[in-house]
Amino acid sequence: MRKGKKKFLLRCGVGCLIVLGIALPVGFFGWVLPAFYIGSGYVAKVVGSVVFTAERPFESAVEEDVGPWNFLSIDIDKDTQSVTASVCGLAKQTAQYQPGLGVHLMHGEPLPELGQRPKMFKPTDWGEKFWPFGSAVELPSNGDAVKKLSKVIKKAFKEHDLQNPVMTRGVVVIHGGKLIAEHYGTGFDLETRMAGWSMTKSITNALIGILVHEGKLRVTDRARVPEWSSPDDPRFHLTINHLLHMTTGLTFEETYSNIFGDVTKMLFVERNAGAYAASKSLIRPIDKRWSYSSGTTNILSSIIRRAVGESNYWEFPSNELFKPIGMYSAIIEPDASGTFVGSSFGWATARDWARFGQLFLNDGVWNGKRLLPKGWVKYSVAPTAAAKGRYAAHWWTNDPYEKYPDKQPLPDCPRDTFFASGFHGQRVFVVPSRDAVIVRLGLTRKRGTFDFNAFLRDVLQALPR
Repeated sequence: MRKGKKKFLLRCGVGCLIVLGIALPVGFFGWVLPAFYIGSGYVAKVVGSVVFTAERPFESAVEEDVGPWNFLSIDIDKDTQSVTASVCGLAKQTAQYQPGLGVHLMHGEPLPELGQRPKMFKPTDWGEKFWPFGSAVELPSNGDAVKKLSKVIKKAFKEHDLQNPVMTRGVVVIHGGKLIAEHYGTGFDLETRMAGWSMTKSITNALIGILVHEGKLRVTDRARVPEWSSPDDPRFHLTINHLLHMTTGLTFEETYSNIFGDVTKMLFVERNAGAYAASKSLIRPIDKRWSYSSGTTNILSSIIRRAVGESNYWEFPSNELFKPIGMYSAIIEPDASGTFVGSSFGWATARDWARFGQLFLNDGVWNGKRLLPKGWVKYSVAPTAAAKGRYAAHWWTNDPYEKYPDKQPLPDCPRDTFFASGFHGQRVFVVPSRDAVIVRLGLTRKRGTFDFNAFLRDVLQALPR
């Protein structure tokens, strides 16, 4: 080999080493480590919530709920009620449990104190009163109808593909204001809190409705967000109505397949979810296009906090919504700033999720008392034009516009059906024409694995006439 060629190859080799020496650290610190940090936040938060909020075994949380991230190091401290996740000590995140508030990611700082923490105690006669005003249940006397409904419900728990399990955890059926059937998976029962994920958005809708009923907000009000306070800022003109219908025009990437998308960063990296979402710029005209965004819900959560006031904020959901309708298990967990993560972190038993659906079936009235403004439910489920009729004000609908017939998510079910929907297959279906509320909770990771259309159709067909 000629001497010149040797020098050339040597220079190439040295150059490659230099490139690798730069690229590997840049790749590690610029992509790998941030990805692990998001993953450790997800794992710490999920495990902490499962163990301390839902009171399920640590082993179950790791084996079932963490999923593909179970290779991380997970340390649980039951004395301090905290969970720390990391990758060999790197990208460490800690989630902390607080009584009455559930679990939050700490991000290096303790929660601020925002008044009294909610305390939820069931009445002493709770076990004697019938659902929904207590825990007693009187099952229908029609034996054939009960057997038919039971068969349909148990079908929802059957596994047909072990590689992509449906993992249904709970089903509750309400008809005529009565609990007529329920069934639970192994390790779950009527007392187990279960994650609602994005069904929490519909709870946020109700909290806004309560403030409207109290005269503290109007949906036509400009969204008073500090980041948008300048009249020269185009976001200055956004209203609560735009936020509820997700027609803000704000940029926000709601993509879980991209680990660096806005939604994962907001939930598992940022200290203040609402402020992160509010920092986003407009990328399209206001009220012209619909774009599903957990960020808009957390902006609403920050608006609720300011409307309620710091001293009463933490007790507001429990005092004004959960206690009045008997949702004694319900918790919305906060971010590190103390604001409830109204997009995603709601927990309740299957029966309590059903109570929430029943409130909307009752037009916002509970036991004779109006909690939501007259007309609020109609407003909340009226299809949004920009969403082609699929979405309303933080509720999903089954009544798309006639020119979009293929957009009906439940083609074999009544068109007046509306529903709360959450990650991994959480649903609260409200069907006014059948006077029914049906709850399905689970851990269905692969979208499309569980047939919600067939499930709801079969349950409705099995209801007593």
